[in-house]
Amino acid sequence: MVNQANTAAVVAVVDDDPPVCRAVGRLLTTNGYAVHTFTDARDYMAECAELGAACLVLDLRIAEVGGLGFFGEPAGAGWGVPRVFITGVGDVASGVQAIKAGAVDFLEK
Repeated sequence: MVNQANTAAVVAVVDDDPPVCRAVGRLLTTNGYAVHTFTDARDYMAECAELGAACLVLDLRIAEVGGLGFFGEPAGAGWGVPRVFITGVGDVASGVQAIKAGAVDFLEK
Protein backbone atom coordinates (compact mmCIF):
# COMPACT_ATOMS: atom_id res chain seq x y z
CA MET A 1 0.00 0.00 0.00
CA VAL A 2 1.32 3.45 -0.90
CA ASN A 3 1.68 5.86 2.00
CA GLN A 4 -0.15 8.96 0.82
CA ALA A 5 1.53 11.08 3.52
CA ASN A 6 4.82 10.83 1.60
CA THR A 7 3.55 12.55 -1.54
CA ALA A 8 4.61 16.01 -0.33
CA ALA A 9 8.19 14.90 0.24
CA VAL A 10 10.36 15.38 -2.84
CA VAL A 11 13.33 13.05 -3.15
CA ALA A 12 16.10 13.96 -5.59
CA VAL A 13 18.06 11.01 -6.99
CA VAL A 14 21.43 11.73 -8.62
CA ASP A 15 23.17 8.77 -10.27
CA ASP A 16 25.07 8.76 -13.56
CA ASP A 17 23.94 5.19 -14.32
CA PRO A 18 20.53 5.74 -16.02
CA PRO A 19 19.08 2.27 -15.24
CA VAL A 20 20.01 2.61 -11.56
CA CYS A 21 18.64 6.15 -11.45
CA ARG A 22 15.33 4.97 -12.94
CA ALA A 23 15.14 1.94 -10.63
CA VAL A 24 15.71 3.99 -7.47
CA GLY A 25 13.20 6.56 -8.72
CA ARG A 26 10.59 3.86 -9.36
CA LEU A 27 11.16 2.31 -5.95
CA LEU A 28 10.62 5.62 -4.21
CA THR A 29 7.63 6.55 -6.39
CA THR A 30 6.02 3.20 -5.62
CA ASN A 31 6.34 4.06 -1.95
CA GLY A 32 4.53 7.36 -2.41
CA TYR A 33 7.33 9.88 -2.81
CA ALA A 34 7.53 12.60 -5.42
CA VAL A 35 10.84 11.91 -7.15
CA HIS A 36 13.07 13.91 -9.48
CA THR A 37 15.94 11.98 -11.05
CA PHE A 38 19.17 13.35 -12.48
CA THR A 39 21.88 11.48 -14.36
CA ASP A 40 24.18 14.51 -14.34
CA ALA A 41 25.24 16.25 -11.13
CA ARG A 42 25.31 19.61 -12.90
CA ASP A 43 21.63 19.28 -13.81
CA TYR A 44 20.78 18.69 -10.16
CA MET A 45 22.91 21.66 -9.10
CA ALA A 46 21.08 23.88 -11.59
CA GLU A 47 17.64 22.87 -10.27
CA CYS A 48 18.19 22.13 -6.58
CA ALA A 49 17.14 25.56 -5.29
CA GLU A 50 13.76 25.42 -7.06
CA LEU A 51 13.29 21.71 -6.42
CA GLY A 52 12.94 22.00 -2.67
CA ALA A 53 13.92 18.38 -2.10
CA ALA A 54 13.37 16.89 1.35
CA CYS A 55 16.08 14.28 0.76
CA LEU A 56 18.90 13.60 -1.69
CA VAL A 57 19.97 10.11 -2.77
CA LEU A 58 23.38 10.46 -4.39
CA ASP A 59 25.81 8.07 -6.05
CA LEU A 60 29.13 8.18 -4.20
CA ARG A 61 31.15 7.90 -7.41
CA ILE A 62 29.12 10.03 -9.79
CA ALA A 63 31.08 11.10 -12.87
CA GLU A 64 33.12 14.30 -12.96
CA VAL A 65 32.74 15.47 -9.34
CA GLY A 66 32.17 12.43 -7.17
CA GLY A 67 29.41 12.45 -4.58
CA LEU A 68 31.67 13.57 -1.77
CA GLY A 69 33.02 16.34 -4.00
CA PHE A 70 29.71 18.13 -3.61
CA PHE A 71 30.48 18.76 0.05
CA GLY A 72 32.80 21.58 -1.01
CA GLU A 73 29.92 23.38 -2.70
CA PRO A 74 28.15 26.27 -0.96
CA ALA A 75 25.10 25.65 1.20
CA GLY A 76 22.89 27.00 -1.60
CA ALA A 77 23.79 23.94 -3.67
CA GLY A 78 21.14 21.89 -1.93
CA TRP A 79 23.13 20.56 1.00
CA GLY A 80 20.58 21.71 3.55
CA VAL A 81 18.71 18.44 2.94
CA PRO A 82 19.52 15.02 4.37
CA ARG A 83 21.81 13.00 2.08
CA VAL A 84 21.92 9.26 1.54
CA PHE A 85 24.86 7.95 -0.44
CA ILE A 86 24.57 4.85 -2.59
CA THR A 87 27.42 3.02 -4.26
CA GLY A 88 28.14 -0.07 -6.28
CA VAL A 89 31.76 -0.08 -5.15
CA GLY A 90 31.70 0.61 -1.44
CA ASP A 91 34.30 0.12 1.20
CA VAL A 92 34.47 0.89 4.89
CA ALA A 93 36.69 3.96 4.40
CA SER A 94 34.24 5.53 1.92
CA GLY A 95 31.30 4.82 4.19
CA VAL A 96 33.05 6.36 7.19
CA GLN A 97 34.06 9.40 5.13
CA ALA A 98 30.47 9.92 3.92
CA ILE A 99 29.00 9.63 7.41
CA LYS A 100 31.61 11.97 8.89
CA ALA A 101 30.82 14.46 6.12
CA GLY A 102 27.18 14.51 7.21
CA ALA A 103 25.43 11.75 5.27
CA VAL A 104 22.39 10.23 6.94
CA ASP A 105 23.20 6.79 5.52
CA PHE A 106 25.51 4.93 3.16
CA LEU A 107 23.99 2.06 1.15
CA GLU A 108 25.39 -0.42 -1.33
CA LYS A 109 23.51 -0.83 -4.61
